[in-house]
Amino acid sequence: MTVRPISVQSVTLVPGSITGGNIAVGVVTLEERSTIGDITVVLSSSNSSVANPQVISITIPTGTRWRSFTIGTNPVAVNTIVSIKAAANGLAKSAKLTVKAPAILSLTLTPSIVNSGDNVIGTVFLDSPAGPGGKTIKVSSNNTAASPDSLTFVIPEGSTIASFNISTSTVVSTVHATITMSASGVSKVASLTINP
Repeated sequence: MTVRPISVQSVTLVPGSITGGNIAVGVVTLEERSTIGDITVVLSSSNSSVANPQVISITIPTGTRWRSFTIGTNPVAVNTIVSIKAAANGLAKSAKLTVKAPAILSLTLTPSIVNSGDNVIGTVFLDSPAGPGGKTIKVSSNNTAASPDSLTFVIPEGSTIASFNISTSTVVSTVHATITMSASGVSKVASLTINP
């Protein structure tokens, strides 16, 4: 009777979804503990430019059933799914890692209360550095008394912050405007008060 060598039972990734530029952890579990020698597990990625194990292989010692490894990720412009594979003795298992594009973290207006005709500086913050090609942000206002100088702008690759200008027009009474920033399905708002 031929006895098949012990191989990989599963690969688990923690977390399964991560913003590019951060580190994920993978755990390889064998079918059972080896009693006759160490097991070498070869690691690989379906898209190494986005996410890649930081070692090419791990060794699971005799008498041990699992071992962890780390996965480095890079900033991306759009959410990207990468398959991380672990192979031993001719068999392999894989798990999917979602590498997320940066999202808008917050929006501030300086100042948030102005006189009509004054300019306002809006500043947007991302939760991680912008990926290749930068991050395009859309800007809107619900009141024509507060008008962003541009309806879109790009946060440069590698940056987490950018500013834009809002012009205000003459008003005869106090008005309120809501400035909205949106990107990749995430929106943030900030309130602006314009006095005469």
